[in-house]
Amino acid sequence: REGIVTFLPGITPVLLGLRQAAQYRHQVTLPQVRILTGEVTQIEPGRITFADGTSRTAAAVIAAPGLSTGSASFPAGPRSFPIWELAEAVQAQQAISALVSGRVVVSVASLPYRCPPAPYGLAISLKALYAERKQPVDVVVTTPEERPLQPLGDRVGDFIESLVGAGQVKLETSFQIDMESSRDGTLVAKDGRSISYDLGLFVPSHQCTTLLKDFPRTGPLVQVDAQHRTTMERTWVIGDAAATLQPRSGGSAEGQGRTAAASVLAALGLAEEQPPSLPTPFCYVWTGNSHAARIRMTFPRGLPPVGKPDISLEAPQTALFAEALNASAEWLKQIE
Repeated sequence: REGIVTFLPGITPVLLGLRQAAQYRHQVTLPQVRILTGEVTQIEPGRITFADGTSRTAAAVIAAPGLSTGSASFPAGPRSFPIWELAEAVQAQQAISALVSGRVVVSVASLPYRCPPAPYGLAISLKALYAERKQPVDVVVTTPEERPLQPLGDRVGDFIESLVGAGQVKLETSFQIDMESSRDGTLVAKDGRSISYDLGLFVPSHQCTTLLKDFPRTGPLVQVDAQHRTTMERTWVIGDAAATLQPRSGGSAEGQGRTAAASVLAALGLAEEQPPSLPTPFCYVWTGNSHAARIRMTFPRGLPPVGKPDISLEAPQTALFAEALNASAEWLKQIE
């Protein structure tokens, strides 16, 4: 929007005080690609319109606006912080540093949300951080799912639960926030469970952006076909906003981008139609004490629902922590 892109996995190291947010915001420069700065507010067949009222014709449009995060899905007050945007993480990090005792709640407000394993890794890492400081802080993580990362199956759920347990973090599942009963410092579930907290860190509900609100949707997600085409002529949607069975992660979005790009070339008569690009998404699960685990997916039998992914689980290692901490270096190579 400002000619600048943000590296959203940087949220975790910013929250933990390991990196500054400025390290994850960079200007985009791509060889032989013209970069226009502006907020697109409307997509029509063959045309996009900017917030300042100007418009441009387009033979094809690939939209990747992501999902927006709102504040209505968690209590308001000085003890409650949204954390799923980079700017928000900066404010929350100050509160994390200031807390010396009590209870921290890391809470997922609703599904879907981007980077599904990250809240669990953050909770484990916060517990390790306070333990290293010898500060008596309990950490609780809540999710509306019956088990962590439920769509990926019991094996992944067992893996996350074992990491959470080993990290001495309490896990509350099937925790759907009752906003009418909750308040700053007290989180109440629709089934009556209640958790008091001194610091609440919230993954807010993810919503469809205004740009895509008129497209056919499933919840906040825009319906697309296997090539990421929408119902609007020569318009594609990729990334977090696309209704697919892939996790909302950078690796998935990259594969979707390649799929849509090939589909655009075919639609313009410049290339033959190609099968969908098979991504290899992976997510680090930070576990504190300079360790991180990793969940990796491949799709040798095709993308869901046609084929189920192969999932590899890597136990916490210092090498994976180093990779996670320095992951933005590979990202920078693609945008500079």
